Amino acid sequence: MLQEQIGQMTDFSDDIRDAWKNFSEGRSDDMTSEELMDFLNQQNVKAFNGGRASWEITSSMPWWGTEDSSTTRSLLDVAEATIHSVYPDLLDVPEDDEIGAGSILVFLPGWGEIKQLAERLENNMNPHKDKLWVVKVHSTVSKEEQQQAFEAPDEGQVKIVLATNIAESSVTIDDVRAVIDTGLHREMTYDPKQRMSFLDTVWVCQSNAVQRKGRAGRVRTGKVYRLYSRDQFKAVPWRPAPEMQRCNLANTCLQTISLGRDPREFMALAPDPPQVQALEAAMAELTAIDAIQDGSPPTMQALGHLISRFPLQPLNGRAMVLGTVFGVPETTAALILMGDRGVFISSQELAAEIMAKKRSFCTYSDVLASLRAFMEFETIYRERGWATAERWCEHFHVNYVRCVQLSRQKYQLLIDVQRSGLLDAASLDGMNPDEWYAENWGDEEGEEGDSSASAARCVSVPSKATFRNRSPGKHWRLSRGLRRVKPT
Repeated sequence: MLQEQIGQMTDFSDDIRDAWKNFSEGRSDDMTSEELMDFLNQQNVKAFNGGRASWEITSSMPWWGTEDSSTTRSLLDVAEATIHSVYPDLLDVPEDDEIGAGSILVFLPGWGEIKQLAERLENNMNPHKDKLWVVKVHSTVSKEEQQQAFEAPDEGQVKIVLATNIAESSVTIDDVRAVIDTGLHREMTYDPKQRMSFLDTVWVCQSNAVQRKGRAGRVRTGKVYRLYSRDQFKAVPWRPAPEMQRCNLANTCLQTISLGRDPREFMALAPDPPQVQALEAAMAELTAIDAIQDGSPPTMQALGHLISRFPLQPLNGRAMVLGTVFGVPETTAALILMGDRGVFISSQELAAEIMAKKRSFCTYSDVLASLRAFMEFETIYRERGWATAERWCEHFHVNYVRCVQLSRQKYQLLIDVQRSGLLDAASLDGMNPDEWYAENWGDEEGEEGDSSASAARCVSVPSKATFRNRSPGKHWRLSRGLRRVKPT
């Protein structure tokens, strides 16, 4: 455990890497625990204690399968063959049956598999096409199409519902008589080295498999067909990995330090403590942006005290500080809250038209296109009312509800920024946000009158940076805190 902690610390810190190189010179590769503890004490870092880890294995098991049909039978091949084998039994029902043929619920990892399997089943070359009514349940399809999952199929047909793990508990379809479980789902994981979250295809745990089985036979006897062996079922853990083991711990560490605790000591007391790599990456991130000074125990810096008051991840909180200092708080808040989701609707049928509307706002960036569309939505909503804004959203394929939610979240975030003392303005309580913006900031404009570019720089800036404005005398540097310095 000590060797792993030191290894992760040297990956994220040049100073510790040099110190470890000097410390290990002339020593054996197989150091004792006392020597390793001595090195950590020299760096004023507390050793991570993982002795209280839960006995139960909860780590998600990566999928070892393949989609290369040239070497093996692919997942979709097996799922399609199973559907063709099962549906004839569902058609053999008495004429007075109230439910009828019912439906088959197929659990697939994600949208790509749903789309490909639907194309196979609806292909004109498929001899079973006329007997199957394929319904896709996913966030990318329209509400009208998703609603078809609750409707009864025509006589002589079987409804095939293709869904992800959202149908495990969030959606209940009463007429499901058979469940086909591929045993896979997509799980959000975090890579501390790349500092990126991504969806990974992993095997479902046993509790998820049991929950999927329960979707069949809610109003009559049902069956479940698992496309994996009993040995595979026994090999996966009973429950999924806790979120602490698969998310960015930077904000958790920051809040822990703000309460006067050492994250390494505090998180080791959890029933399922996080990995050393993830914890050290979080501490390195906070140190790099000058939010904390690492040690035993770590101490808060001025910037850390500030961003710990925001409901944001530390990097986003720091971006909010930069956006406020450089005069674009409203635009920066919108960009941070928007993330990578954007404000445009998702529709496979209108994909080309949506892309054309998106390019009318920005030709080189989807993120800036969504940001500019959202800013225009707020202007139209403020000046012409909600009815005009709703029609405008319909014309440009913008999600009206999403924009309204973003506007409220942005206003709340700006309240938090004002309360932190960053904004030198009167309290927002009881004051119209638009009046407050106009009174205290006016129009936010960056270079060439576009605040979106300035906000994007604040969000994407590295940990150490120097900013130079075109106007003389405005020279800012972020290093050991944000301060104004004389131009060189």
